[in-house]
Amino acid sequence: MAGGILYLQFTNPAGYPPLAQSARTLAERGWSVTFLAAGAYGAAAGLRLPAHPNIRVKEMPYIGSRALRKAAYLAYCAWAVSHALIHRPRWIYASDPLSCLPALLASIGSASRVVYHEHDSPPSDGGAAHRSLLRHRVRLARRARLCVLPNAQRAAKFASDTGTRSPVICVWNCPAKAEVKARPSARPRSMPRCIPAPAPPPSPGTRVARLCGRNRRSGCRTRGSFRCRAARPRWR
Repeated sequence: MAGGILYLQFTNPAGYPPLAQSARTLAERGWSVTFLAAGAYGAAAGLRLPAHPNIRVKEMPYIGSRALRKAAYLAYCAWAVSHALIHRPRWIYASDPLSCLPALLASIGSASRVVYHEHDSPPSDGGAAHRSLLRHRVRLARRARLCVLPNAQRAAKFASDTGTRSPVICVWNCPAKAEVKARPSARPRSMPRCIPAPAPPPSPGTRVARLCGRNRRSGCRTRGSFRCRAARPRWR
């Protein structure tokens, strides 16, 4: 995987459509993509990323015990660092607060560049373990070459909370083109067309009457039914 992209996600990445879409986009452009994932429970455990020859998924088994979850997390960090040291990826993609520490350690050990794409922002308060995650988040944000947030409001808050000098950009989480169905047109394709019939040409009497009306406005007097002085020379 030398020169490829390493995705770090301490859960099942198949539960995050933006990860699947970005990985497939990169894989279709020739990049080698590897996911280091942790197992999930419930319905998320059965989800799988769409198969692609340039995408590999390596997954740790899920450990449900609360006491062993901390040991599993430390084992995941060691796994990420050893994998980065062996394969030397060009980029490391981290996408949740739990992946900040392994991404930070792996990038320092392998000198790989980091992109931090935060889909779900963590709360600002919590216990000691949560505050430790927030500190790792700040350090990774300052080390990352690029930070990505899904909307402008969260991007501004992220830049303020972390104090990063790296570019912070906003990228919407949108469905892939293949997932978007064509919207039916509001108007039917074939509409009955109403073509007005041509009006019959005005009769000579009508023309004279219109002319006499203009002459009245200009101060001309009318003689008879359809004659006037101004119009008389015209029909002689």
